[in-house]
Amino acid sequence: MTNRHQSLIDGFEKKLRKLLQLHADDRARIQQLTEQLQRKEDDLMQAHKVILELRSDYESLKMAQMFVGGNEGERELAHKRISQLVREIDKCIDLLNQ
Repeated sequence: MTNRHQSLIDGFEKKLRKLLQLHADDRARIQQLTEQLQRKEDDLMQAHKVILELRSDYESLKMAQMFVGGNEGERELAHKRISQLVREIDKCIDLLNQ
């Protein structure tokens, strides 16, 4: 093999090693980003659950406030709302019993 051919092969091998290293670096970075994305998605799901719990607590507090600290109109509205919910639950029970 001539010196020129050997030089071309050496250059090719050097470039190939560099490409393989870049590929390995990219794979490691992709893995790192994938893990980071999963953690962020988990955090987002947890935050969403907290928001739902807080909304539920807020609605419960609003309902309790209507009974405890609200004026007569608010209490009457709360009683109507509870009566409506009880009627809806009774309908659901009737449908389940059929």
